[in-house]
Amino acid sequence: MPAGAATWPDTCAVEFGDGALTRLTEAVSRSGAKRVLVVTGATLSRSRLLQQLRSLLGTDSTVYAGVKQHAPYDCMAAGARVAKECGADMLISLGGGSATDTAKGIRLAIAQAQAGEYEAFFERCSERAAVSAQFSFDKPMLPHIAVPTTLSGSEFSGAIGATDIRTGRKFAIVDRILLPQLVILDPRATLETPAPLWVSGALKVLSDAFEEICSPRSLPFVDALALHAIRLIDTHLLDAVLTPANLHSRAMLQHATWMSQSVKGHTGLGIVCALRHQIGALFGVPHGTASCIAFAAGLGFNRPLVDERLATIAPALGISASDVSSAADAVLRRGQELIRAAGMPTSLHQVGVSEARLGELADAVMHDRQLRNNPRQVRSVQEIHQLLQTLI
Repeated sequence: MPAGAATWPDTCAVEFGDGALTRLTEAVSRSGAKRVLVVTGATLSRSRLLQQLRSLLGTDSTVYAGVKQHAPYDCMAAGARVAKECGADMLISLGGGSATDTAKGIRLAIAQAQAGEYEAFFERCSERAAVSAQFSFDKPMLPHIAVPTTLSGSEFSGAIGATDIRTGRKFAIVDRILLPQLVILDPRATLETPAPLWVSGALKVLSDAFEEICSPRSLPFVDALALHAIRLIDTHLLDAVLTPANLHSRAMLQHATWMSQSVKGHTGLGIVCALRHQIGALFGVPHGTASCIAFAAGLGFNRPLVDERLATIAPALGISASDVSSAADAVLRRGQELIRAAGMPTSLHQVGVSEARLGELADAVMHDRQLRNNPRQVRSVQEIHQLLQTLI
């Protein structure tokens, strides 16, 4: 029986549906912003989507196109300097999780540090995050509107996932104040997103939903959202693969992301998340791809401890089984079937990670904060190393 206390996280406003991006004009007008900084990456900086977004702003705008994969903190520092130089009074992130996290980092740095100290500020955050990722910031920050073009879900999290450029490791800065004020989910705005990036993002959300349900801190109301997210992904993922222009399927995957990612702070995640964080940061592998590689081995590491929880997922996937163990087997098989059907990698070798780097990776995973929440306690770095050897 669950026992404890929960505080519902501060939530952001969400505009959703085909054409939701056009509501940006009204949102910016209501805010009174006079100079918007659009935070994005190099690819989207050359896109028609960015041109459309800027035409909708109704005010002056500057583009910071320095976002890089996994949000290294030097990109946040550089973006903060651009924001100060242009006098930005609002940020709009356009892109995946790295764009969203970079925008969060920009507004945090501007509020908390002097211009010449942005890098040092993030270095201090990284060092403190090794002890606790929970921060408490009280200075007002610039408003932030997030326009996600992938399924990372960072826009629904009061956390920054950043990379320490000194070590190559991922670290987190967590505070509710970091949530964007508005998220715009427009499936049409995702049509330029490369198919592997889109589909792997959905599979990352699937993995997160599994870990929410298996968490030692699992809660019935999180189960309800995670289970429906799993059902939607199972129903619509392959449509997104076979018919990429299907806006309904894309919208349903956005809703699955919204449901799962907005509540993961209540339960935390586990070893699959820890693995993907560090595989991604150390080797430049997109988080969705890294989740696909870690999915089966990570969840399998926690069996049979989590078999009863895995069995609760079976009805969402249309699976019936005679016993708990068989249901858990079938649920994991279905997840692997979706990964294979989407054509995603399932081994470290496929993304260029050699066995010689496993010790370095195991040490990084051992220090990832999500490992503290794993259902099965990880007792040594050797256990992680043995697990990684099964992924080569």
